[in-house]
Amino acid sequence: METNDYLILIWGMIAGFLWGQLEASGNIGNRSYSIWYQTHFLVEKRGICNLIYYQPKHFARYTLYEVISFFVSFLCVPIFVLFGIFRYVNWISSQTLFVMVALPLTFMFFCQFAIAIVNDIGSRKDEKKKFYLESGERNIASPVDTSKIPSKDPLLLKAVKLGMEWRNQPYFTVHNLWDSYRARMKQARDDLEKQNQVNLDYIEYFKNMEHLVVMKENKNGSLQLKIKK
Repeated sequence: METNDYLILIWGMIAGFLWGQLEASGNIGNRSYSIWYQTHFLVEKRGICNLIYYQPKHFARYTLYEVISFFVSFLCVPIFVLFGIFRYVNWISSQTLFVMVALPLTFMFFCQFAIAIVNDIGSRKDEKKKFYLESGERNIASPVDTSKIPSKDPLLLKAVKLGMEWRNQPYFTVHNLWDSYRARMKQARDDLEKQNQVNLDYIEYFKNMEHLVVMKENKNGSLQLKIKK
């Protein structure tokens, strides 16, 4: 084999492994996850999935895409070594080797791109979903006074103001549901069984967000919820 062949193989193995690990870690380009992505095809950290050393990000579970990415990243090494053997015995040319290395990397890139787009579109649609109190009106907090925030960074001030607007709508949104989830998990932090039950409950709540009814707002930020039939 020529020097260029070794470089192609080494570059391919490193790129394929790191790319797969990046996807397995749950990084989707610093974008928001869509509710659908976070509540469908979830895999618990059990059995062979105990080998995944990243903390699950979706209700203590991995998405199927993350699981596949993790194990495929390790398969890149033996597969590319096999390509190298084919080249070493002159079963394939340098050009064919390059194509065989580039094709799986290109496929991985487009998979990542598709996941990012799906989440981007989905999370934007999630912003428009809302649910309501069973009776009565919401207790809306006073508008935040950005002049009292120490930082004068305009981007930070805009983010704080937008965040308060999200949470202070006359109806409930995905942001309120996440606040409720975090409050419930904080209550159950010392009990794994309760944590798992909270995760199971909120997977269903998020799946049926537009059919949720709030029976009561608790002082700790959690919501008493039911799914409207």
